[in-house]
Amino acid sequence: MVAKTPERGGRVIPGPATSQPGKPIEADDLFGAVRKRHRLAARMVRLLLSSNGDVGNALALLDDLELPVPFGTYFRAAAAVHEDRQPVTFDTVSERLRTSCLLESVGGYRGIEVLKRGDNAAPGPDSLAACAESYRALDREIRELDVEAERFRRAGFRIETPDLDGPSPRPTSAEQNDPRVESWPAPPGPAAYHGVIGDIVLAVEPHTEADPVALLTQLLVGLGNLIGGGPYFKVEATEHRINEFVVLLGHTAGARKGTAYDQARRPLASVDDEWARDRIQGGLASGEGLIHAVRDRREERRPIMEKGRCAGYETIETDAGVSDKRLLVLETEFARVLKVMSREGATLSTIIRQAWDGPNLRAMAKQAGATATGAHVSIIAHITPEELIRQLEETEAASGFGNRFLWVCVKRARFLPDGADVSSVDFAPLLNRLSAAVSFARRVGQMKRDQEARDLWRSEYPRLSTGRPGLLGAMLSRAEAHVLRLSMLYALADSSAEIRRPHLEAALALWDYCERSAAFVFGDKLGDPTADELLRALRATTDGMNRTAIRDHFGRNKSAAEIGRALGVLARQGLARSATVKGEGGGRPVETWTATKAGEV
Repeated sequence: MVAKTPERGGRVIPGPATSQPGKPIEADDLFGAVRKRHRLAARMVRLLLSSNGDVGNALALLDDLELPVPFGTYFRAAAAVHEDRQPVTFDTVSERLRTSCLLESVGGYRGIEVLKRGDNAAPGPDSLAACAESYRALDREIRELDVEAERFRRAGFRIETPDLDGPSPRPTSAEQNDPRVESWPAPPGPAAYHGVIGDIVLAVEPHTEADPVALLTQLLVGLGNLIGGGPYFKVEATEHRINEFVVLLGHTAGARKGTAYDQARRPLASVDDEWARDRIQGGLASGEGLIHAVRDRREERRPIMEKGRCAGYETIETDAGVSDKRLLVLETEFARVLKVMSREGATLSTIIRQAWDGPNLRAMAKQAGATATGAHVSIIAHITPEELIRQLEETEAASGFGNRFLWVCVKRARFLPDGADVSSVDFAPLLNRLSAAVSFARRVGQMKRDQEARDLWRSEYPRLSTGRPGLLGAMLSRAEAHVLRLSMLYALADSSAEIRRPHLEAALALWDYCERSAAFVFGDKLGDPTADELLRALRATTDGMNRTAIRDHFGRNKSAAEIGRALGVLARQGLARSATVKGEGGGRPVETWTATKAGEV
């Protein structure tokens, strides 16, 4: 990690407080620390799954550690097995991963075997307690390096940091067999905590175990719903409003998703208690039910009967409808909603998409009848990454449901054994600013960007508009629209009808974190069940597979046309390639497929 002055190069960053004064932070320092932390994580999981000791205490010892993928996945599977009162072993955990559709996330059975064998060339602590202590020390070292770099960025230096997702230094012989891992997404940059919303988060943060980004996103989405559907930004013929959808991805109760929501709701409720009491609802069960929550007034024309004859007609109100068209849907069990959507004939996915797109909702069902005009619907949902992967229908994700959501990874920020106490914080000035911003925003109509924001938007637009392959690309394909809506929210929170450069920078910083979160959860999945399973099979073999082997892998339950289609998907994405080799004994040539390696064309 190197800092350079704008005028000339040179390594000028001193090490963190624990380092020798004046010693530059090298990129290899961070690489080495991260690789060592990964090896420690593998050792701890190996000790956990191969031990016959007190599994309950072992799980408790590791509970406060944020283990990287795939080791965190192993740990959570082991915890689930233990909760079911089964012995925690490699076999029982492997079976839990298989039944939870998570086996692929740890590299399949081959990955499990690599973990089980271990790395004898790189010995480490022999006990879980010693491993955990070393892991925490490495975590602190890595955080210090990151903090030091950020301090110099703010001072105006250009920081060159190692790209942990790109080519790393050549691994040593002791590291050759380390499983490839994905680290938890780096937190949003400071720009995301702009304005009164950011100030509220920073005021609450020391007094809660909740992740600050969970506070930030739920505050923004809640604010957008509380303000209502008045402000808009016109893009060609489309009017974008400030209603947003967000899914918080965290591991069970330990991620403190609900705690973050409670902290976010409090300041919003102080601004509009009626909204907080009446317009926050949950329990999505159907598209018609969502429409009903923001339905229009309904009337019927009925005959006036006199002495058995129709003397005329009168209009009678049959449903008073809903006068307040704002609705914040809170779904703390989003997996249930995904199950509802997967039912044949369900309209919920369609109506949710309509709600994000615009203010008018209508179901096409013959008996539905109800409509909603001027609706302003926002959604906050909570789910674990494992539940999401298991429940989300790939067809729904690809059809445009998933790309209407912001995907946000969250975790516990700190441990507060005695609970949180924010009574010492004087929120009055912040709440006054928030209330003034809401009053201003409700008078705003069309919004525009100033010149600096337009210049930044033009430079960022190509990046935001460039598609990505696979399921990840499908989930991120509305990047421009999300960044626009977030920038509108930041501007309105500043009591501005004009989007300025700091508002757009804040939106970009938060969106970049959403991108990293989506990449962490969805990885290189394609959103095509057959192609995804075929890619896993190809990656598990070094010799490749011919068509017969591929059909056998699927138990001969896939047609030749379906297999050919899936192979075409992999070939177009550059994930697999074919070669024709001579058959044994001079037989006819055989087509063999292999998975490509990273960087191959």
